[in-house]
Amino acid sequence: MRRTFKFEGVRTIAVSEAVKEYLIKDLFIKEKKIRVVYSGIDIQAFKERKYSKRDFGIPSSYITLGVLGRISQEKGHFLVAASFKELIENYRNIFLLICGEGRLRKKLEEFVEKIGVKERVKFFSLEGRDFLDIVDILIVASTKEGLGIVILEAFAKGVPVIAYPCGGIQELIKDKINGLFFHPYNPSHLKKKIEELIENEKLKERIIEEAKKDVTKFSLERMSENTEKVMDEVIYEKD
Repeated sequence: MRRTFKFEGVRTIAVSEAVKEYLIKDLFIKEKKIRVVYSGIDIQAFKERKYSKRDFGIPSSYITLGVLGRISQEKGHFLVAASFKELIENYRNIFLLICGEGRLRKKLEEFVEKIGVKERVKFFSLEGRDFLDIVDILIVASTKEGLGIVILEAFAKGVPVIAYPCGGIQELIKDKINGLFFHPYNPSHLKKKIEELIENEKLKERIIEEAKKDVTKFSLERMSENTEKVMDEVIYEKD
């Protein structure tokens, strides 16, 4: 089917090198026709703070872990919940906050009740920038990701990120520099990385500062400029 129908145009824009590889290998688009233009965010919008933990009944001294995005199998919510179950054995002052909708939300709610962490898990339906106001550590446990916009949003908000190294995520995070990777993909290793950030304040602050520097490369302005370059290339290309 994919060989029968042509997906390529004069130029095809990929939002990451990972997506570029997918376009080449799965959609059979010629490499010479692909340009990588990273998605951008409105960095300034994430500098404002609208909410505090207390607005949602969470003591300000409590640690909050956040998961942001569609609730689906590949996003790893169930793994995060299982890791959280292990974590609360050592940390009593901690909450898991989940923001997003999806067909697996009810199953996830049932799962957190089944494993006995319901009282420490809160579900939200907020804009990403608002949700990040009340998150201390963002966890991205996706097993498939074209880029990972929520990571850029966390960078801009000053929230450290722990992620599984897959797809375009590997182009955003430099392990132990502007974020942390957990691998292999299991609850215990994720727990270990969360504990590392909780216990090592200097590492956490260093990661936050590096991430704030790196996110400037992913502004809406930079994305627009690079998109215009691709358009100009097409317009002025010689036959």
